[in-house]
Amino acid sequence: MKILHVVALIHASTGGPALSVTRLAREQAKAGHEVALACLDYPDLGPQIEASGVRVVARKGDWLAVRGRGWSPALRSAVVEEARRVDVVHNHGLW
Repeated sequence: MKILHVVALIHASTGGPALSVTRLAREQAKAGHEVALACLDYPDLGPQIEASGVRVVARKGDWLAVRGRGWSPALRSAVVEEARRVDVVHNHGLW
């Protein structure tokens, strides 16, 4: 199965979904699924968590994403493109 996870960010310093989603994605990849993870990258928060076997699709968290509480046209475009190639899109940030 091809799976795409969408989460705000995966910086180790933030905890929460950054940790749980990368762990879930890593375990799904270990189980033989093709897994991608789409997120924003905020370099000021330090390094992103590495998830073995998971392809990370990150777009820079620019001023618009910071001021717009995560809104990023670049990430939206990447997610739309990735969604065309997968069986499941698991969104971890809809609220």
